[in-house]
Amino acid sequence: MSICNLLGSPVDRTELDDWESLLYIICWLGIHGISKDDQQKYQAKIIAMRKKNPLYEIPLEKWEIGTFKQVATAKKSDLETVSDFEQAVLRYFKIGSGYDVLKALALLLYRFLFNNPKLSPAYHGVNKLLNAEVQITEEQMIAGEDTKTIVDPFEKRSEKRKEIVESLLKAMKIYKQKAEHVLYKADSL
Repeated sequence: MSICNLLGSPVDRTELDDWESLLYIICWLGIHGISKDDQQKYQAKIIAMRKKNPLYEIPLEKWEIGTFKQVATAKKSDLETVSDFEQAVLRYFKIGSGYDVLKALALLLYRFLFNNPKLSPAYHGVNKLLNAEVQITEEQMIAGEDTKTIVDPFEKRSEKRKEIVESLLKAMKIYKQKAEHVLYKADSL
């Protein structure tokens, strides 16, 4: 589920919530594996790691266990910046056999969803911020607008959802071709 859905956010549910959910599915597949064989190998690895260290933290485990608020908090922590996303998620992706394409797609979807160039950098990330942190115009100051109002980046993204979805669809088209190339190459071996 998207962060907004998990938190019961007042921001209107849009297709961006579905795209965010798709990002989580891609991350799960990139880490756990696409094929049954890859998934079984991953499970065996996790069992072995937990035998050595019962407190071993499994990647994405916090996205699956807990209350909706706990899961949303974990996702927000892992998605706040590109660096956070790379360290908490992307570094655990499987290597080879097309997983590099899946990893690149996950990063691109993340960037379009949470660091979209169509929005001011002030609205990047997943955490609400004080409007005082956003550049305020002279007219707004003269009008006496409160500079301490809270700005929700999800709301700002929702306002630009049509443009963001266009970018996401372009990305999927390009990565569909890349995936077909990987599959064609694997079939010809």
